Amino acid sequence: MVQRILNGLRAKEAAQAAGISLRTAYKWLRCFREEEEAGLIARHARTHASTPRQTS
Repeated sequence: MVQRILNGLRAKEAAQAAGISLRTAYKWLRCFREEEEAGLIARHARTHASTPRQTS
C-alpha cells in the first residue's frame, strides 16, 4: 500500500485497494517515512506480561 502511494497513487485509492481506512493509510505512510520498512513491523502487539488481569 505504501509503495503504491510512493509510486503516485492517491492515498484514498491505495487505502481502498488495501481494504483499510484512509487514516490508517496515512499512519502507515508516516511510519514508513520515519523508519522505512522497520516502521511497518507490528510493534504494538500485547504480550501476556502486559495484561496481568486477563482471565484464562
